[in-house]
Amino acid sequence: MLASNIEEFIILYKRRKQRFIDISIEMKKINECDKTCDKMTGKDEIIEKYSTVLSSKFEKLITLYKHRTQRFIELNTEMKKFDLCIRTDSRLCCAYVYYGDGKIKFIVKRMCQMKYLFDYCDIATQKNKFYDAYNQEKWNTNDDDLTLIDYTESKILKKIGGYPRIWPWIAEKSAKIIQKKMMHWLWSPYTKDGRIGLMAARGMRECGIEFPEF
Repeated sequence: MLASNIEEFIILYKRRKQRFIDISIEMKKINECDKTCDKMTGKDEIIEKYSTVLSSKFEKLITLYKHRTQRFIELNTEMKKFDLCIRTDSRLCCAYVYYGDGKIKFIVKRMCQMKYLFDYCDIATQKNKFYDAYNQEKWNTNDDDLTLIDYTESKILKKIGGYPRIWPWIAEKSAKIIQKKMMHWLWSPYTKDGRIGLMAARGMRECGIEFPEF
């Protein structure tokens, strides 16, 4: 009888002890949460400071975006004068738009040169022909800055005598405009001063039609 009572007492003690431990752990968690809440609610100045920092960073991003947009517009305006567009794979264009590095005139001139080399000199194919000579030149000069494109460019320019004074795509565009105006002048039924147009007058003569009096 006594032994059974002792065993029941030990079991009951262990249960209460475990329950006490569980309650202590929960109370500790609650106290930690309360302390954290007290710290957060008592630091309104820190919250306001972080808000100010985030606001200033946002304003800096807006300013940076405006500057990049302005540089993009300026560069794109100059590029359009030479019938070019900003290329996202161009290091010169990206460096100017994002960081303001370089000058617009130099970038536009270099982009014109690249267009001429790729579209009219086929530098993409020519560079494969000069690959062995390029490696030999780089080995002899020990010039790490020399690229295959630069080497091929120098060889092409030496052969053709340099870049043209007027870029061919600009000349072609101007020729098309002149040709269009010439065709309009030839085939227009009336001139600006009210007279019969050249081709219209020729057709009338061939058909024996008299010219009307104005």
